[in-house]
Amino acid sequence: MRSRKRLFEGRLAPAEEWVEVGRHKIGVQRSARRKTMTLMVDRDGTVKIQAPVAMDLGRARDFAVSHLAWIEKYVAEKERLRPPEYTRRKEYVSGETFYYLGEAHRLRIVPGNAPLTLGGKARGGVELGAAGSGAFWELGAERQAQAEEEFIEFYKRNLKTILAGVVAKWAPRFGLEGARVTIRPASNRWASYNKGRINANWQLALIPMLQIEYVIAHELAHDKFMDHSRAFWTWLGMVMPDWESRKAFLRDNGATWLAGFGLQPKE
Repeated sequence: MRSRKRLFEGRLAPAEEWVEVGRHKIGVQRSARRKTMTLMVDRDGTVKIQAPVAMDLGRARDFAVSHLAWIEKYVAEKERLRPPEYTRRKEYVSGETFYYLGEAHRLRIVPGNAPLTLGGKARGGVELGAAGSGAFWELGAERQAQAEEEFIEFYKRNLKTILAGVVAKWAPRFGLEGARVTIRPASNRWASYNKGRINANWQLALIPMLQIEYVIAHELAHDKFMDHSRAFWTWLGMVMPDWESRKAFLRDNGATWLAGFGLQPKE
């Protein structure tokens, strides 16, 4: 049976079966459409095998054992890039850092029921906003219990406006009049494209504009090539010559920007 190995830059769907190889607990996902086994390393270091429905677990484990050196290499690389806070959930307390468009800003909990805002300087001479551009988050203490929802709603609301501008800038370069944009819940992909519609993960709001533009340009290129063939990457490169550096920066720093929003590795 042929096999493939690759890294995966989103999050993989949960596995229903597992095999253990050395220190690794490897998930096995079955698909009726799959004829070969594929070994994948998620961006958080999780290892999974995608396998045909009829494949027994013994053969899946043998497959993993035969590629153990490859697994160790790429899991180690993911662990090296992952910051310590990656495995921790946010606590939503004063002084905690949250990213927006690639910039780190600290949170300040204040008395009252004020909704989440971003901007300005801390009062009383305390520079809580020293991270990033100097702006800080501010949230009323009476809303602290729902702080996660406040942040997600902030990201969604602002991302919709941001993406409208990005699409307006890049769609004409791909020969498109435009594309509709829908903000979606967090998922295993930054975005997807289907028949003129971009479905965007709200977590795009955490990453820098250059990387947001790369993700959207990538999806717009799918209007012409739905696969990731050489022709696809050539077309993307004609429109966005620096896509490789943008993609690499996203790959190498995504764990930092997304830390604390449920992306910690599975046990």
